[in-house]
Amino acid sequence: MFTARCLCRSSQMLIHQAHRERDAWYDELIKDI
Repeated sequence: MFTARCLCRSSQMLIHQAHRERDAWYDELIKDI
């Protein structure tokens, strides 16, 4: 069973992962320009 704290931490990790992927994609976009 998930605790609220564990759920919050996992969602923060997912958001952090998404931001890293977006930043990497953005870096690739800038390189192409």
